[in-house]
Amino acid sequence: MCFAPAAVSSPLILVADDEHLVRTIHVDLLKQAGFRTATAASRAEVLACLEEMEPDLLLLDLLLPGTDGVGICQALRGHPRGGAMPILMVTSAEDSTSIHRAFEAGVTDFVTKPVQPELFVHRVRFMLRAADTLKRLRRSEETLAKAQRNARLGCWEWDLPSGQMWLSAEICGFLGYAEEPLRCPLADFLASVHPRDVPPLQKIFTAPVAAGQVLALEYRCLSRSGQEAIVYTQGEAVCDSFGRVRGLSGTMQEMTEHKRTETRLRLLKEAVEALPVGITITDRSGRIIYCNPAEAMIHGFGAEEMLDREARLFAPSRLQKKAVPKHLERAPLWRRESVNRRKGGEEFPVQLASLAVHDADGEFLGLVTTCEDISERKRAEERIHQLAYYDNLTGLPNRWMFRDRLDQALALARRTSREVALLFLDLDRFKLINDTMGHDFGDRLLSAVAERLAVCMRKADTVARLGGDEFVVVLTQMEGYAGATVAAQRIVDEFLQPFELQGRTLYSPPSIGIAIFPMDGDTVDDLIRNADTALYHAKALGGSIYCFFTQEMNLRAVEKIVLETELRQALEAEQFTLYYQPQVNLESGRVVALEALMRWQHPVHGVILPGEFISILEDTGLILRLGEWLLREACAQIGHGQKILPGLEMAVNISSRQFQQPGFLEMVDKVLREAGVAPGLLTLELTESIIMDEPEKSRQLLQQLRERGLGIAIDDFGTGYSSLGYLKNFPIDQLKIDRSFVHEVLTNPDDAGIVEAITVIARRLNLDVVAEGIESREQAEFLSSCGCQAGQGYYFAKPLPPELLWAQLGEGHAVAIPPRVEKKRKRA
Repeated sequence: MCFAPAAVSSPLILVADDEHLVRTIHVDLLKQAGFRTATAASRAEVLACLEEMEPDLLLLDLLLPGTDGVGICQALRGHPRGGAMPILMVTSAEDSTSIHRAFEAGVTDFVTKPVQPELFVHRVRFMLRAADTLKRLRRSEETLAKAQRNARLGCWEWDLPSGQMWLSAEICGFLGYAEEPLRCPLADFLASVHPRDVPPLQKIFTAPVAAGQVLALEYRCLSRSGQEAIVYTQGEAVCDSFGRVRGLSGTMQEMTEHKRTETRLRLLKEAVEALPVGITITDRSGRIIYCNPAEAMIHGFGAEEMLDREARLFAPSRLQKKAVPKHLERAPLWRRESVNRRKGGEEFPVQLASLAVHDADGEFLGLVTTCEDISERKRAEERIHQLAYYDNLTGLPNRWMFRDRLDQALALARRTSREVALLFLDLDRFKLINDTMGHDFGDRLLSAVAERLAVCMRKADTVARLGGDEFVVVLTQMEGYAGATVAAQRIVDEFLQPFELQGRTLYSPPSIGIAIFPMDGDTVDDLIRNADTALYHAKALGGSIYCFFTQEMNLRAVEKIVLETELRQALEAEQFTLYYQPQVNLESGRVVALEALMRWQHPVHGVILPGEFISILEDTGLILRLGEWLLREACAQIGHGQKILPGLEMAVNISSRQFQQPGFLEMVDKVLREAGVAPGLLTLELTESIIMDEPEKSRQLLQQLRERGLGIAIDDFGTGYSSLGYLKNFPIDQLKIDRSFVHEVLTNPDDAGIVEAITVIARRLNLDVVAEGIESREQAEFLSSCGCQAGQGYYFAKPLPPELLWAQLGEGHAVAIPPRVEKKRKRA
């Protein structure tokens, strides 16, 4: 058996001897000297060791079982790892025949038993140094030979007394001979040279040469196949100890392809110099190493002035990049339009095309970029575009641009499940003003209207003029009716201010019709038609108002305005309260946590659930104030709960507006600190859509919450964002199965499959699972069998106000849970 230590900091010695005592002695001596050791007791073990490791030296007993040491040595020299390994034979035999046989078999040296410790260690070190020197020498020779082959470079020598030439294998190879050294008369060598180049080459060998003088010549030679090759040779005199010239020695390099490349490059440069398009070549740092005359002329410089400057400096400062963009290093060809500066500072548009240049290993070397001044083309395009897509009077987008913008907005909204609002505007008194004050005055009013609309809308919105006094506004990135209402009211408020034109003061309020995508239409034409219909109704109601497409929408907008007012009053009157629903361990039946649920104690309608008013709280920003109140109330109840059920946790829902609010983290810290609650007792519940709105920002914020010890749960899991990739990237502790999957889990195979899949995913990612909406014992048992740890629902308890909840828990309706064990948090 082969034994060896794991460390690799010192040479490894393989000790092969059949006597255990001898092996032990040798191993101890070597270890004391700082060597690593491995041992073998037979030929088979020696060969097995070579399969597992690569010893630096073999200490071999001459009389090893299985064969003698000589036989093993012969086998080792044929092994890939044993061919160059030094072998130190250890023998008690003193006959010269055995020693001679051992050396013939490949033994490097020998020592006799018993060994002298100090001499033995010195012998081992000497052999290791010698072996290392030989290894480096062989490596150097191989490297030199490889370099010469790659460079098509060889060595030659000419002996003056004999007139013989010696050519290396590399020279013979590119002359068409066998690739091995060749010795021949000088005349035979000259016979391979092109006849016109023989005289200058022959002169090198016949003219007197001084010691140290270097001779060089480029000439043509003919290979055995008749192919012409260009060769560059260098040589110098070889002198004896008396300083007399005894011959020449030097190198010879085949340069045919190099010369062809030089010719091609010269032709290419001439072609590039003649091109009317600017061309620059930059190195990997972005500095210009070449530019043609056209490039210099375009920028108003001389060619020499542009060299060694950073190419980015020819662009305006706002477009300058400190380094070559990484995508340019990888892109095969990148075409783009940009802006450059002339010598005098004038900016002008350019068409650029950049090609990345790499070496054979794929390493980026630099860029070749073409540059074309497209100033005239841009001016022509701008004139055509302005005439085709913009209103001449107001400068706003015209009907065609408006349709294109609306089409783009709808396409984006379909992909992102957002809403788009289309507002049709008509000036109520424009016809009277235009007829009485004249068309020129009417045109001035239309221009002023366009300016007001542009000012009161966001950059993301589109304001266009269809013709006459008809204007349209496309609202994107807004929240349905509430967002459209805010925008429409802003326009109405803006037009309450009078217009001051040509010394006259007048009012021209608008009527506005509103249609919402996708509720009021899925196409451009549908939305235009329905918004126009809504505008007609607005005018029919007397004008100077905004009207949604249907009566139902108008009623809804009114209801939301009334509800918003009542919510503000409810917040001041402290009509909001919290109910708590227990979360129960499905195996033990113990209450492990509570979820805090908001309720509105309406003075007329009674208890109102959050689904009726949360969206309005979000739209108006009231959720920020109410959300902080909710968190404070829940944390206050945590402290009370510890007296009844030590370790009881609390789950609190966090809204999108709260989570994205600057200072959210600081607010949570402050609430926990003031309540004196351990962060580990509080779990924040967020929906998938909240954290995926800005994934990277959410991940960082969740990580900071996790570092404080808070739990993170994904509420309504499976009903929102469709990608599961965020589960492994976000610091999440718990998944909550939505009640929509639990309701029919016993009768609907699809719901059962979804629940099972969620629990499997959670188990693999070390996440807890809580099921919502459990209404029966059978549902609880099925969920538990799937691996769901906890659940909540009417089967266990409905949401209760705190006084009733604590009364029930205090009366023993729930079993006290053991001291809380810290949950394993999923690693971020």
